[in-house]
Amino acid sequence: MFTDEFPGIKDPPKTVHFKFPEGHRMKATVIKEVRKKRKSPVSGEYCFVIQLIEHPNGENRIRFGYYRRKEGAKKFRWGSQTTYHVPVGFTRELIKMAEKEGIL
Repeated sequence: MFTDEFPGIKDPPKTVHFKFPEGHRMKATVIKEVRKKRKSPVSGEYCFVIQLIEHPNGENRIRFGYYRRKEGAKKFRWGSQTTYHVPVGFTRELIKMAEKEGIL
């Protein structure tokens, strides 16, 4: 699907791991993903993503994040240390609010 254009980034479905500051750990599955590259003249190349993630309890969440490839590196690496990761319905409501306020 994307692998040749985005070396180092696996295509869905793929397992993701979450580690919370309190020490809690969780696994989930990225079931869909969109990607878009953006070059930075200072810090290399970025691959921004929006992912649909399915959790073991059946809840779907949306995650916005990015991968980064430093100048000269062969592969992209996950760059988002803290990221937006909330239920789909909440995301939809927040986007509608942003549209209403002229943010989007």
